[in-house]
Amino acid sequence: MNRKIFWTFFVVLIITSMLLSACQPAAPDQPEPPPVEQPVEEEITLRWRTRPDNQAEIDVYSSISQEIDNQLEGVKLVYEPGGAETASYQDVLKTELGAGTAPDVFWIPGTDVADFVQRGLILDISPFAAGFDSAAFYPGPMFHLTFNPETGGNDKLWGLPRDVSTFALYLNLDLIREAGAPDPRQLAEEGNWDWDAFLDVAQKVTALGGGVYGYGANAWWGPYGVWINAAGGGFFNEDRTACALDTPEAIQGLTFQQSLCMLSIKWPYLTVKTVNHRLWRVKWPCSKMDVGLLRVCARTQNLIGMLSKCPRDLTDQATGSFGVLMWSMRTPPNLEKHGNSYML
Repeated sequence: MNRKIFWTFFVVLIITSMLLSACQPAAPDQPEPPPVEQPVEEEITLRWRTRPDNQAEIDVYSSISQEIDNQLEGVKLVYEPGGAETASYQDVLKTELGAGTAPDVFWIPGTDVADFVQRGLILDISPFAAGFDSAAFYPGPMFHLTFNPETGGNDKLWGLPRDVSTFALYLNLDLIREAGAPDPRQLAEEGNWDWDAFLDVAQKVTALGGGVYGYGANAWWGPYGVWINAAGGGFFNEDRTACALDTPEAIQGLTFQQSLCMLSIKWPYLTVKTVNHRLWRVKWPCSKMDVGLLRVCARTQNLIGMLSKCPRDLTDQATGSFGVLMWSMRTPPNLEKHGNSYML
């Protein structure tokens, strides 16, 4: 009997609890949490620098930078022209890199790549260059820009080449015709464009007199490197562990260039009093004009029969105070045989 009363009481208690729960007012709706504000992404400023020669080159780079900047989202591209064409440009960069104030991307001469790598001043960007094919560029500069100094392999990527100092021989056809010298272009087509033929043309042009020279080049290591390469030599041995300027091939090339000076065939470097000894930067008392990225004196142009220069430095035709000078381009003799003239 007691058991029956217990279960009856328990059932009634449960029913009563359910009825009381049903009679309670509904719980108020909980307010929705406020939306989480997404952080606003700040625009990234990317600074880059080159070492321009003049205002015209600054304007070109500034225009390119602005054009690319207009296509970027979240990135502001800022071009900063570097200093003068001296070693101080690299010194300033090194100081800024040490202070953490250097631009994000910068140009340096090809001869400084190894120094910057050894000092840990430039980043190996190969991990960020998926799908990049170095074969899209000339193998000469890419060998150095991908070189791994620890393994001797080419699995790094220190940068990309802006340009390549491949030399060509510009021909002043007016002077060559006036001298009655053979056309180097035709000699090359016949397979007869060698050092002897070059010397013959240069001597005949020099014989015109009046300050005319058969050959001209700038006063830096590039032009005489052309003759070293043309002779089959180089500045370094093949594995770049030693200087190769004392090899028979290098000496042959240097001796040939020296002979051009000794025979008064080559334009003399220091006949003009000037602070800068480079041929195209001499101060002549004549009108000057912009040709490519250099200021070229028209009078000097008309006094040189053959000119060793980078193709990017001159146009095929230049107009000066001596009328229209037709310039044609020809590879220096023997370079076809010994390979490219990119020199680091």
